Amino acid sequence: MSGTALLQLAAPHAAPDTELDAIRRVFGVTQAEIATILGTTPRTVSRWRSTSAAHVAPRPAAARSLRELARLRWLLETELGEDASRRWLSTPNPALRGQAPLDVLLSGDRDRVLGLVVSLGEGGLF
Repeated sequence: MSGTALLQLAAPHAAPDTELDAIRRVFGVTQAEIATILGTTPRTVSRWRSTSAAHVAPRPAAARSLRELARLRWLLETELGEDASRRWLSTPNPALRGQAPLDVLLSGDRDRVLGLVVSLGEGGLF
């Protein structure tokens, strides 16, 4: 199965606030770190999480980025579980030139981590 096909199997889209909570839980990151990973500001992420009448949905590009991160969360949680996902994200990985996947995500390179997770999943290495 191709990486694209595997991503299509990922969890259905949830509301931004629900996904953000799940990402925080599984990745073990702060809201500010999620903003960094998504290339936005903590204030914007806070607005997405708002449950008030003034709820602000992500713009299309940000929504795509959030969906990618949500798929990554879903793949990790499905394959490894919550605790093992956090450990995997914080452990240096030779396939990422010795960097921890979370550090690569925080540097803005979601594609590298997503590609690795898809490859590991396809190869049955998780």
